[in-house]
Amino acid sequence: LKRTAGLLGADLAAEGGLYRFTRILGPTPYAPELKGPLAGKVKEGEYLLAVDGTPLKAPEAVYERLQVVPGQKVVLTVNTRPVAAGARTVEVEPISSEVSLRYERWIADNIATVERLSGGQLGYLHLSAMGAPNIGQFDKFWRAFRYRKGIVVDVRGNHGGWTEYFMAARLENHQVGFNVLRGMTPFRVPNTASDGRYVFLSNEQNGSDGEAFISHVKARKLGTVVGVPSWGGLVGIINTQITLDGGRVEQSNNAFYGKEGKWWVENEGAIPDIRVENDPASFLAGHDRQLEVGVETLLKQLKENPTPAFPPVPAYPVR
Repeated sequence: LKRTAGLLGADLAAEGGLYRFTRILGPTPYAPELKGPLAGKVKEGEYLLAVDGTPLKAPEAVYERLQVVPGQKVVLTVNTRPVAAGARTVEVEPISSEVSLRYERWIADNIATVERLSGGQLGYLHLSAMGAPNIGQFDKFWRAFRYRKGIVVDVRGNHGGWTEYFMAARLENHQVGFNVLRGMTPFRVPNTASDGRYVFLSNEQNGSDGEAFISHVKARKLGTVVGVPSWGGLVGIINTQITLDGGRVEQSNNAFYGKEGKWWVENEGAIPDIRVENDPASFLAGHDRQLEVGVETLLKQLKENPTPAFPPVPAYPVR
């Protein structure tokens, strides 16, 4: 079996000639099923003193010490203090990829940021692609936040697909009335509708059907788009010809244009209404300027044009 660098689902920082765990990845409130190698075993702030009994010092390469085959476990020596006295050992199984762990933590962090900056008025959802599984991804967070005054809809880094029409149609779903159980809080009719406002985040890594989504919401004036132009690659492939030797031949053969008779996106990208760069200095300082400006924009719009309050329940008829 081939050895590869095992990952611990954690961030490490050099401190005093040792390594310290600054972040442990694992389950989040929105992905409780996730399991990280260190979750529940090691705490943030603890020191990593040794791997398989061999002391580890900074700046030694941590991952050279974590070369493993699939399924192999390692023993870590950790302590709350940078000394050997009182240390403990934990057996963990490194993983080959941290993508899911880091993505779900990013989502949870963004939700927390939006709630903090908006005082709980706004929700947040991210769409990583426009495939069939992303309908469920959309619905999960849509149902959680549709009663907020507004939602930040983030399609940065979207890989594309074919389901943008579903997401856009849900955002266009207008409320027509209320349903109330006697003595309880009313809910909207249709149940999936929202009176909330939207702001959309898009960047240079948003491509294909994600760009179509931004073009769609701009055409329907569903909200303000914040960020930078998308990558400009909406032309796609509908049919594939299979060759006799099992290969395939593809050619781009479908594109989008708007009612005004102009092609969408190709080589230009979907253009934001408010251009905001996520510059390296802000990023390293812990800021997501696109997200922050998105929240600021939506709060300003809500202040100028508040979301209508639910009307009171009418008097119950006497029959």
